[in-house]
Amino acid sequence: MKLFSSLPKKDYQTSIGTKKLSNFYSFYKKNLQNKQTSNVKFDKQTTLIEASIQVFDDPDSLWVFLHSNNKINPFKLLADNSTTFIIQNEINTSFNPLTSNTGYYDSGVTFTVPIGTILTTYSGVTGASWSYSSVGNFDLNGPFTIVEKSNSYNLSVTVKPRKNLSNQTDIIIPGTDGSSETEQFVFITKGTTYSALNNTFYNVNTIKYTKGVYSQENSSKTSEIFIPEGGPEPSETDPVFFAGGGGTVTTKTIEENAIQKIKNINVIVPSSVSSSMSSFITPKYKA
Repeated sequence: MKLFSSLPKKDYQTSIGTKKLSNFYSFYKKNLQNKQTSNVKFDKQTTLIEASIQVFDDPDSLWVFLHSNNKINPFKLLADNSTTFIIQNEINTSFNPLTSNTGYYDSGVTFTVPIGTILTTYSGVTGASWSYSSVGNFDLNGPFTIVEKSNSYNLSVTVKPRKNLSNQTDIIIPGTDGSSETEQFVFITKGTTYSALNNTFYNVNTIKYTKGVYSQENSSKTSEIFIPEGGPEPSETDPVFFAGGGGTVTTKTIEENAIQKIKNINVIVPSSVSSSMSSFITPKYKA
């Protein structure tokens, strides 16, 4: 605010009189080279106003954080708070769908579906062909959930939690895999209308979303694959990924990444702020 108040003033004629305002067509040219900075740790649990008070003892200096890091959007500067992120996301479940019959896919095939697809329990066809219960192979009154994330790399999906009203248990429970004999599910996908994919499936490699894979790095540290959609560790990895890496891989989970991601932010120290914008430019326009 002090720097803005230092801009040249211009008289503006308004219906309530003449106002002398800072000339907002003028601007400071950035110069961040060789400026003294300090390293601070903040995440989204702290607002930039709070960070500004801690670092500069001035709530109006929050813009310096953006200025120091060449950012415009303040909401993209700070990382998610790891504790909040884990609590909000560990309730989601990731797994590989494995077909239990032959339909669109052959039996025994792992596949994935688009985000927003509905997952519900399979219900066999009953009643006459014109009966409501004979259509779709699913029960709209039964438990269901929504696909939150879809991962084509490891062919997994992540679903939101949804309780079965009869026994208050999750449809798919982390740590337990289904089987084609005991529990079958169906995906209801959206086209011109919602319809059931003509494959039933059961869940395998079922884990909490936060325990899923975030990244993999080969042992030579020459290649790294990022998998922000999470999901179980893929059974096969592209051979190119292991080139020169000795065939081993280091895996980081979604949870581990969130904990390590507390963002270190470089910010110009108060004594260097003015000199970082010492070049003052005022465009001149011809009337």
